[in-house]
Amino acid sequence: MSDSPTTPAEIDAWLLALIAFDVIHDAAQGPNGTWIVRRTSDARPEVLHTPDKAADFVARMQLATRRTALRDAA
Repeated sequence: MSDSPTTPAEIDAWLLALIAFDVIHDAAQGPNGTWIVRRTSDARPEVLHTPDKAADFVARMQLATRRTALRDAA
């Protein structure tokens, strides 16, 4: 865990990685430093209002991906 606050650039990088690995469908910067993400193409957009909220979202997606991989390996 980092001692420094999460930056918008870090969130952009993580969201791009989640898109590249097909973990989420889409992410875009919204107004006033927010991010708008969709988990699937038909999912409702989810607004992440701060870098900390976005980092929590990324962590949840990573955990879900890890759980799926472990379940599929069993």
